[in-house]
Amino acid sequence: FADLDTVFLRDMAEVNGVVYAVAGGALYSVSALGNATLLGSVADSEETTMAGNTGNVTICAGGNYYVWDGTDLTQPEAGAFSNFGSLEYIGNYTVLTEENGRRVQWSSLADPSTLSGLNFATTEAREDDNIRAMAIGGNLWIFKRKSMEVWYVTGASGASALAPVSGSVIDTGLLAFGLVAKFRAGAFLIGEDGIAYITDGGGLRPVSTTAVETAIAEGNPVRCFYYEDEGHKFCVIR
Repeated sequence: FADLDTVFLRDMAEVNGVVYAVAGGALYSVSALGNATLLGSVADSEETTMAGNTGNVTICAGGNYYVWDGTDLTQPEAGAFSNFGSLEYIGNYTVLTEENGRRVQWSSLADPSTLSGLNFATTEAREDDNIRAMAIGGNLWIFKRKSMEVWYVTGASGASALAPVSGSVIDTGLLAFGLVAKFRAGAFLIGEDGIAYITDGGGLRPVSTTAVETAIAEGNPVRCFYYEDEGHKFCVIR
């Protein structure tokens, strides 16, 4: 247990064996004994994502991008765009989605503090905005309002480092930013059609019953999460 002396935990990530948490507009590190150390201030937003990259901690919150390098918390100079929606780490790149837009940009290889203005592409299979990105099964899933696209790391450099998987467009969007949770074999999510799915290879498999779909339609789902208990695996809609 750790006392962060604040409220509203936004996200957590483990980087090089250290747990980092964003809560109450601040970044903390947490030791194995539960001792929390305040590292700096970030925007306080429910739409917060965190990841690592070669020992650095990267945070996207409130449209901003931050990097903790072990000593300083900074906001790198923007590249292709400066209104950030989410981030993810894949193939030694930090990938950022555009908030209320369709572009995706990525850092230099193993250098999350450098955002080249040339390292970007557009999710152009469908004309809907990005919500967030998530690394699943070795690929980058880009969840949009009415569709999803699966991208991969090409092995090339610079502006050619990421590209969409041919034929991978799914005509189901993500209902809301918080309604997707990664688990060991994939991800659990609520589609914009009000159905609960798990990722299945490069597609989706519906898993909700009619009763659950009625509850989703009549309620106000705000978050999905995943946990394990005594060998059993659970995906949850809150």
